[in-house]
Amino acid sequence: MLKVAVRAPAQDGRANEELVREIAKLFGLRASAVRLVDGERSREKRFRLEASCAAVTARLAEILG
Repeated sequence: MLKVAVRAPAQDGRANEELVREIAKLFGLRASAVRLVDGERSREKRFRLEASCAAVTARLAEILG
């Protein structure tokens, strides 16, 4: 689990859109390769990344130190 903060307000999906862009940037992906799959109106969200498990795992290890 990652905790990511965004500045966009939680109105009209703007915070979710910014979160998608930030996650894409963190993992070196296009924003279109990141999809919100659960938690649209919740503080806890699940995303699907169009990337290999190995690439995501390696990047998570870098992020989490």
